[in-house]
Amino acid sequence: MVSGCVGGVPWDGEDGEGGVSEEDAAPPLSSLTPHHCHSSTRAQKRSEASRKLCSVLNTYIIRAVLGSWVEDYREMRRARVWFEHGGSKSEGEKGKDWCWPEGEDHLSLLPREVALKIFMCAGVLALCRCAQVCRSWKDLTEEPQLWNKVDFYSLSYRVTDRVMLSLFQKYRPLLGHLNLRASNALSPESLKYIGQCHNLQDLNLSECQNLTDTVMENIARGCSGLLYLNLSFTNVTNSTIRILTKYCANLHYCSLAYCTGFNSKGLHPITTGNGCRKLVYLDLSGCTQLDSEATHSLGKGCPILNTLLLNDIPELSDSMILSLAAHCHTLRHISFMGGTTLSDHTFKRLAMANKKLKTIKIENNPCISDATLKYLSVCKDLQHIYLAGCIRLSEHGLKFLGTLKKLQVLNLSDCSRVSDTGIRYLLEGSQLKELNLTNCIKISDVTLLRMTQCNQKLTYINLCYCEHISDAGVDLLAHLPSLVSLDITGCNVSDMGVASLKNNPHFLHLVVAEVTEVTDNGLQKMLSTLDQLESLDISDCEAVTDTGLQSVAYHCHMLRILLMANLPKVTDNSIKYVTQGCTYLSQIDISGCNVTDKSVQSLRKGCTYLKKVGATCCANITREAVLKLQKTCEVTYNTDRPKYLVQDMESFPAES
Repeated sequence: MVSGCVGGVPWDGEDGEGGVSEEDAAPPLSSLTPHHCHSSTRAQKRSEASRKLCSVLNTYIIRAVLGSWVEDYREMRRARVWFEHGGSKSEGEKGKDWCWPEGEDHLSLLPREVALKIFMCAGVLALCRCAQVCRSWKDLTEEPQLWNKVDFYSLSYRVTDRVMLSLFQKYRPLLGHLNLRASNALSPESLKYIGQCHNLQDLNLSECQNLTDTVMENIARGCSGLLYLNLSFTNVTNSTIRILTKYCANLHYCSLAYCTGFNSKGLHPITTGNGCRKLVYLDLSGCTQLDSEATHSLGKGCPILNTLLLNDIPELSDSMILSLAAHCHTLRHISFMGGTTLSDHTFKRLAMANKKLKTIKIENNPCISDATLKYLSVCKDLQHIYLAGCIRLSEHGLKFLGTLKKLQVLNLSDCSRVSDTGIRYLLEGSQLKELNLTNCIKISDVTLLRMTQCNQKLTYINLCYCEHISDAGVDLLAHLPSLVSLDITGCNVSDMGVASLKNNPHFLHLVVAEVTEVTDNGLQKMLSTLDQLESLDISDCEAVTDTGLQSVAYHCHMLRILLMANLPKVTDNSIKYVTQGCTYLSQIDISGCNVTDKSVQSLRKGCTYLKKVGATCCANITREAVLKLQKTCEVTYNTDRPKYLVQDMESFPAES
């Protein structure tokens, strides 16, 4: 204890020399006179003051010692950094922490071309922050090539009139590509400034609710060199289309998807004057107001149209497509997704008029039969065929597709009449890379055997709800050397079949959802060699516990997507392990799991790249925890009952 002197009275922190001893202690007050009582009280106050002063001085000395220790540590750190980097400091900088000299950091010392490539990987917000670091970084961030392409979509909620005005004032001549999708905070006056970007070639104004015909006229007049224009989900009318045909003669790509403000007469200007003669891509999905007159105008006014999307138009009729096919003979890609009633005759005329067709997508069409596949077989360049939900197709039609040597992608999901025989015809003729057989209930292990014998190029196979697929078939697939993606959701597979997947270490994407017989044992064996796995779905595998999730964390360090919904035996411990082992996760689904706020906290602290979290049916997670997580990523959350609990309740007999 440190001794000292206060008010001329020597003291130390303990009884002894210079302090108040037991012999000097005041006697009991009952045996003293008033004079003695006063002297005793004064002695007690002196003693108490002495103790307080001692405590204050000790605190001061401790702080001084610690401060000196911290200063020594900082000095040692400065010296170490000085020797490591060979820096030098003037007398005025002696008391400051070491920092890089201007323009001598690692990034500034790189060749300018290399540094610019690094900055090109950063978004708009990151570039603005980098410009505030130092003069050399600011100089780099002002390079024209960094501001040729500006994407505000991820920051659409922060894009205001002031931001746009600042951007246009400084980088207006440099802008070549501008994405303002869903930037609804911008006023029509700010959108008009886009017309001053005379070098603009690519413009995305999708979902901009403040876009008007007047604004589009300003943009079209000033940006006559536009090549790509996306106006989907906006309120444009016939006037906008007339303006585009007048001023944007070089337009190559145009999307008017789900724009219901124009009608068939609005497309008539395409056929007159300069029109849109160079248009090669047109998206009219969701434009339910179209009729035969509209498709006639398209076929006549777009002589080199290459891609046409007519999705989500249930009223699409044969006469509309026949009118198009009569004038348009350059189509390479066409799509009728969302359900139509087009007949075999329509596809015959379409195929005959466009024999160089490469992609065709048809969904939920109950009218077409095997005859359509026969007509499509004349298009020898076909590479991608999508026939989901076309229930009249059978193995006889697939025999025609087997003659297409360039076919690479085929989707036959929900085509319940397709059998092993049809797939055999298909595999013998073509060199497929992707095959989707979701809900094709007649497919069995025989098809998988054919795949291993005839096709060694398959990279993606989807066998969802093919109930005749067994462990033996999955074992065969594991020996396909090119296979990187497999979906066996709802198949009749056990631990043995799942464990056999370890024989292919090249898997990147695996879906083993709703396979009720899979346990921790099968999951551990499967993952033992799959260290390159990027996405895994084990949802509704109710036998999986924390042990199985620990094996995921231990082996799959490159995992980016993990879907583990409705696993009742999984707890917070699993999420803790996963966040420590799978640090690159960008999406995770813990819906219906027995987890609490601890899991949310682990996700928030352990997964810095997380962008999407599913947390539905999680009654033990509080809204406060979700709100904290929503600051960094998108979260889907509710407190409904998990699916397995609802099923258990429904299984109980009703009370009489």
